[in-house]
Amino acid sequence: MGSRGDIQPYVALSRALEQAGHEVTLATHPFARDLFDLRGLRHVHVLPLARNVVPFALFGDDDESISNINRLTNQALHAAHDKLLEEIAEADLVVGHMGIIGSAEADLLGKPYVAGYLESCEIPRRGASAIPRAHRLGLEFRRELGGASRPPADGHRRRYGMLISSRCLEREDPLWDPLVQITGFMFLDTPDSYAPADALARFLERHPDPVFVTFGSMTHQPAQAHAIYEKAVAAAERLAMGVVVLMQGLGTMEAPRANHVILVEDVPYGWLLERVSVIVHHFGFGTAAESARAGVPSVPLPLMADQRTRAARYEELGLASRALDWRTFTALDLAERVVSVRSDGRFRDGAREIARRIGSEGNGTKRAVEFIERISSVSCRG
Repeated sequence: MGSRGDIQPYVALSRALEQAGHEVTLATHPFARDLFDLRGLRHVHVLPLARNVVPFALFGDDDESISNINRLTNQALHAAHDKLLEEIAEADLVVGHMGIIGSAEADLLGKPYVAGYLESCEIPRRGASAIPRAHRLGLEFRRELGGASRPPADGHRRRYGMLISSRCLEREDPLWDPLVQITGFMFLDTPDSYAPADALARFLERHPDPVFVTFGSMTHQPAQAHAIYEKAVAAAERLAMGVVVLMQGLGTMEAPRANHVILVEDVPYGWLLERVSVIVHHFGFGTAAESARAGVPSVPLPLMADQRTRAARYEELGLASRALDWRTFTALDLAERVVSVRSDGRFRDGAREIARRIGSEGNGTKRAVEFIERISSVSCRG
């Protein structure tokens, strides 16, 4: 459940599991089917909420926004329940996002379950009075099903978890469940067959080392999307440098054009980030991970609380500037922040050092597969 950046690590893990000899089924949103079809992965659609259903206006830290997100999550859990029960009945082990997707169903069917966490703050801590939001939503869903409010902690159904992040960015907490492992980022490499559109290839030839502005697959209402896009165009004119923009929600409204700007619909980040100098983004999990992997410094425009927290962490590490407020920033603010990040060698050097360390860790899918096989004690090779 989530955006494209949330789903991609599980696609990478699924490929690695298949290569290790396991049969894998991905259960998620219909909008991500191109990720699965391109790689020949079996997938079923259990979550009805496509990315264009959740408007940009719902995102925020105010009580109404949080209530709306919680309500939509609860609706999705209920809508997916019957289909998940059907699919999990045939499985040996279940891996679920944030520890809530498929967790209740796995317990009902007595299947081992591994929670996939993107942030350490999502992991329950022993003795802590505060319960992570996603975990709390999972407990509420269980109560609504009429089951126990907490998952069983005996035998093979005790809690396991994987933190899908780099040890460069996260440290193990002695209060986590002892069966939580930091795997490292699980990256989905660009297919060998990928070739950019002719217009993008020509643009990059004319504008080497451009700025990349993106909000990933997060959806915007048209008026908000156009306001942000117009500021990006105005900033590009001030900078007189190339700007590649990838943004959802522009719809059929006429978007302003500029000689220094190209609007793209889809492009593999792993490929594009090797060719840009700065990335301006919302600090969703997937985009932030790819920026760190590529060693590209960032200008944050976070939309939600977890994105602000992530942006602050990257700023602390010298990988990003101070965040801009997406509601109030101006084209001048954006242009000045890009110039600062691009010209200050400390950002570039810090980003390159983190990229080197992440590269030395290797793809986290290998550690994840080994962890899953130890839990399940089922290996198709043996």
